[in-house]
Parts: sequence; structure tokens; C-alpha cells
Amino acid sequence: MSNSKTLFVTLLDDSKMKFEVTRKTLGIDILDQICEAKGIWERDYFSLQFINLRGEKRWFNNKNPLHPQLLEENIRSDNFNCQMRVKFFVPPQQLLITLTKHLFYLELKKRLHEETLTIPTHKELIRVLACVAQSEMGDFQPDCDLEILYRSIIPCYKESIFGDLKRQHAMLRLTTKTEAEVLLLSKLSQLTEYGEDTHEVYQHGQHVMSLIIGMGGVKVVMSGQTDRR
Repeated sequence: MSNSKTLFVTLLDDSKMKFEVTRKTLGIDILDQICEAKGIWERDYFSLQFINLRGEKRWFNNKNPLHPQLLEENIRSDNFNCQMRVKFFVPPQQLLITLTKHLFYLELKKRLHEETLTIPTHKELIRVLACVAQSEMGDFQPDCDLEILYRSIIPCYKESIFGDLKRQHAMLRLTTKTEAEVLLLSKLSQLTEYGEDTHEVYQHGQHVMSLIIGMGGVKVVMSGQTDRR
């Protein structure tokens, strides 16, 4: 790798920031620049995530230079991409600043889209997605082309939920954007998968186990095992 590389960071709102990094640039240097630019004060919840050549999600160690970590993953391109994501989760009531709550909302919306959160019932799913609709669209407007709007903003939208979603969205009338986002945080924080990241472990090319890391510690699921422990 040359002395200077270009890093593109996708933020939680899907905007991008560009950085020139050297062999000595630390992950925390990039995070600090992002937080300064975006006015993020509660910084400790966030980190930089990248996808390695095997398609696996990995977190940078922000205390160390970025270049050696990329070399360990055989990523040698002059340009590379990563995302700023929420890594360290807490119960929503511990979040003090409205912007931080909004960033947690964006993180959970992404996780809904990535289908890494399992909402146990149809009724609860509709309530969660109605919070997204209220946050992104405001009050229910029956004269709008709701099908198109919902399809554009609702994670994993399906036509089969249209009627129920309309009714639940209408019930949130006069709920502010921030209130709708906090309501979503409250609902999703009750899920087992809230704040969990799964890391697959392979040995000699064979899947051995999954390590599930979350607020409660580390859970181990052996290959072929369906329940968690």
C-alpha cells in the first residue's frame, strides 16, 4: 500500500465523507473528524465497520492504525470503504441527546432492512413500521399515494401489510418525528437481538460456531445448533 489512501465513510443517514489517510492514521482520528463535523457529542457508541474479501463484517480497532488492519484482511486497494455504525448499545433511556437517539433510530432501521432483528408477531411489526412511517412522512395523509411512499421508506415492505400499516400509521397522528423515533427505540430495545452482532467462526473451511456478542455478553451457538446459549 502507498503512503496515502482514500477512505470513503458511509454515515448512518447514507451520506458519505471522504478522508485521506496515511499509515499512521488511527480509526479514532477518523471518528473524531466525523463527530466534529456532524455535531455528535455522545461518541462512544459508534465505530467504523468494513466488509472483508470474504464478505464478512468487521470492526476496525480504532486505537490502532487503519493500514495494518487492512493488510491483515488482504485489502490493498488505494481506495476503500467503510461505514460508521452503532457498535455499543445501551437502553434507549440512557441516551441523553436527541441527535444520538436519531442515529440509534437510523441504525435500527438499517438492521430492520438487513433482517437482523426478529419481530415476533405481525401486530408488533406493524407498530414498529408505523413508527418509521410517522418519522419519515409525518401524519397520515389518505390522499397521498401511500403504496409508493411506504415502499420507498419502509424496510422490507410487503404489499400484504399495506392495510394494517395504514391504520396503525393513522393512529400516530400528531406524534412528532422525535417521539416516533423514540417509540421505535423503546419497542426494538425489548428484542433479544437488540444490539447483538454475530461473528461466524470457521476452521479448515468449515463452519464451527457463531459468536453472538451483545449487551449481555457473549453467546455461543455451535454449528447445527438451533437454540442459543
